Amino acid sequence: MVSRVGKFVGGFAADVTDVVNVHGSQNRVAFGHGSTTPTSNVHVVGDILATTTITATGGFLVPDDGDIGSASATDAIQISSGGIVTFKDDIKIKDGGTIGSATTADAITVADVGAITLADDLAVTGNAIVTLGV
Repeated sequence: MVSRVGKFVGGFAADVTDVVNVHGSQNRVAFGHGSTTPTSNVHVVGDILATTTITATGGFLVPDDGDIGSASATDAIQISSGGIVTFKDDIKIKDGGTIGSATTADAITVADVGAITLADDLAVTGNAIVTLGV
């Protein structure tokens, strides 16, 4: 009997025994040069389509001005080459969630009813108009 993993490895049409380890009992293929304990594992449930380079060495990288998304909104988040993150739609955080900086992680707290609590002063500069309602 040929496992699904065996069929996959056979699809390389080359001798890959030195770089690919088949773990048929776990239905996975592990990549690692000449090692019985591979250095990299690939475990796929569902589909993967990689049409560009994916690098995940201590993090996940997208190309400059690249998108992160879902099947319905493939460009939900964009990260510019300067590190600016743009959201296509609303930003939502959990009820009672916080927004902050490295030194003040809870600078802004948003309650489940939408009330906003600031950890410190509110500073308004320039020609800003501030309207507070009841």
